[in-house]
Amino acid sequence: MADKEATRVVPFPLSADKPTRRRRKIRLSWGRIGFSLFVVYLILTFIRVELRIYGLRQEIATLNREIAALSEEAVRLEQEVEYLSSSEYVERAARESLGMIKENELLYLPAVPKK
Repeated sequence: MADKEATRVVPFPLSADKPTRRRRKIRLSWGRIGFSLFVVYLILTFIRVELRIYGLRQEIATLNREIAALSEEAVRLEQEVEYLSSSEYVERAARESLGMIKENELLYLPAVPKK
């Protein structure tokens, strides 16, 4: 038995620093290449769709802000139309622009000296 142990061959490393390693050979087949390309295509498609969704959400937010601003303006314009169609405004406009007065009302004009 001692002879068997003494005759056993122990591999001697080529370099004292690095032990030798066997490299695993990677086999590329058309199936793996095709599957890899398909996965890359799916990822790129997903990214493209997500970017489109992000852009559309930004556009929706912008349009919602515009809708809110236009709604406020519409309310303001409706109030202005209501005021402009009131008898109060009509009387004021007739007095200021046309110089009209009511019956039994006296109009006093300040005397301004001519230069």
